[in-house]
Amino acid sequence: MSSLEKAHVSYVLTGSVVSSFYGEPRATHDIDVVVQVSLEQLAAIAADFPAAEYAFDDVAATQAIMRRDMFQLMNFASGDKVDFWPLTSDPFNQQSFARRRRDRILGIDAFIPTPEDMILQKLRWAHDYESEKQFRDALGVYELQFARLDKAYIVEWVKQLGIDETWQRLLAQAQPLEE
Repeated sequence: MSSLEKAHVSYVLTGSVVSSFYGEPRATHDIDVVVQVSLEQLAAIAADFPAAEYAFDDVAATQAIMRRDMFQLMNFASGDKVDFWPLTSDPFNQQSFARRRRDRILGIDAFIPTPEDMILQKLRWAHDYESEKQFRDALGVYELQFARLDKAYIVEWVKQLGIDETWQRLLAQAQPLEE
């Protein structure tokens, strides 16, 4: 994340890395990052990752930014990759990005979504892609963060996102830890 910060790119980590931080850990080889990035900033990011060690196609990344689509960075040695997702104008994505907070994750200080926003995003992906993995991630975050969650915020966005059926399924299966 230091490369993003050095290039003055606003970002938020997301995906299974963050849901594992808040909920039940699971293995993953990718890191998902939502970015607000310009083409000028893209060059600064690319400069931090030597071509001998990393696969980063700046032409493909430029095209992806212009299309508001995902672009990647991959480490040759480990096979680990970073998926960069440009911030969209979607109201939930905008709200979640604005609510991000700084925390220590994977041994670094980085911006991450709130647990509520992580649950909502995972439920949205579970609903849109019929993904059991995304649903289990949301369930794990809900169960472990239950006592600290702003449940009214979640319910409001569940309605706006049209994911009530998936939310009701989560509530039916949840066994929250109460402190």
